[in-house]
Amino acid sequence: MATYDEALLRTLKRISSVRTLDAFGETVTRELYDLMPCVSTSYNELNPTAPKAVAFIYPDPTPEWWAEFKPPFEKHMTDHPVLRAFAEWGEGPPTTWDDVDPAGAFTDTPLYRTFYEPLGIRSQIAFEVPAPLGVVVGVSVNRDGSPFTGEERALVTELREHLIHLHRLVTLADRARLSIEVLGLTPRQAEVAMLLHEGLTNSQIARRIGVGESTVRKHLDVIFRTLGVRSRAAAVTALLTVAP
Repeated sequence: MATYDEALLRTLKRISSVRTLDAFGETVTRELYDLMPCVSTSYNELNPTAPKAVAFIYPDPTPEWWAEFKPPFEKHMTDHPVLRAFAEWGEGPPTTWDDVDPAGAFTDTPLYRTFYEPLGIRSQIAFEVPAPLGVVVGVSVNRDGSPFTGEERALVTELREHLIHLHRLVTLADRARLSIEVLGLTPRQAEVAMLLHEGLTNSQIARRIGVGESTVRKHLDVIFRTLGVRSRAAAVTALLTVAP
């Protein structure tokens, strides 16, 4: 049986392979679900003042689930005890409901009654990663009431430290990819351009995205024509102007 350290290393390896924020959210939730016992996991990008939420949840809910449960969550998200605590403290370590609401007042709020209670979620540990002003990026592990052990808290705390770094890198890569797509490249071509930008060879790019080298060469031909260049070096120089 794998130790927590071994499981954490595998988790970080998988998360570090993603290149977009959507893939980051999907991978973090899936890996966390496999890492420790729980009902579900979530990655949330929240704007409490709007109020709007973009979330990735694992196991992946149905469209009917989203239609029923997303509106009450958005409407009442500011009831969340950990979200309220972090708004007061700033960023903090992974925190449970009981840490900040030992009396259990949260269970009397509209958010709990319309969202968590119907979903069978009775306990949670959550943490934030740095985000732009006005946006909260949070990750949570949801349970049916069972507490989180000291070992589990230590695991999530260590995971958070790595996710802060990985989230920053993926955010920068995603912004660069979008900048490149503005040039008129398809998402796949933009992905190849980003890997070219990183210094990968044709064979390395092919292995990374799961295609043949001939397909990579075709993508590079389009990229070179779009950028108005004839060499890899010139292409990288041009890409630096839109994705520094």
